[in-house]
Amino acid sequence: MTINDEIICELIAHKEATTAWFGESGKLERERLIFKAFLRCLELVFDSAEIKSIPINDRFPDIEFRGVKFEIKEMIDPHRKRHDEYKKALEKLKKERRRAEATFLRTVSRTIAPVF
Repeated sequence: MTINDEIICELIAHKEATTAWFGESGKLERERLIFKAFLRCLELVFDSAEIKSIPINDRFPDIEFRGVKFEIKEMIDPHRKRHDEYKKALEKLKKERRRAEATFLRTVSRTIAPVF
C-alpha cells in the first residue's frame, strides 16, 4: 500500500465518521456538544451529566438542562444540504480508491512475468 493509498483510506474513514456525525445517528451527541459550547460561552459552570438529550421520538425540544428544555436549531443557507455534501464527497473518495486499485492491479499484472 502506497502513501497515497493510506491517505485515501484515512480520508474515507474520516468522511464516513463525519457523514454519520451529520446524519440522524449523530444528532443527539451533536446537540449536546452544541449546548456545551453555548454554556461555555455563558461562562456557566456545569457537569456534562446535567445535559440530557430528549429522545428523538419527541420532536421538540432537544435538550434538558437543570429542568429547562432547549431546542437546538442550526441555521445554514436554505439551499445547502451539508449531509448530502459529505455523502457525495465520501462516494467520490471511494471511487478514487477503486480507480487507484484498478490501476495498481493493471500495473502489477504487466510487470509480473508469468511462471510456467
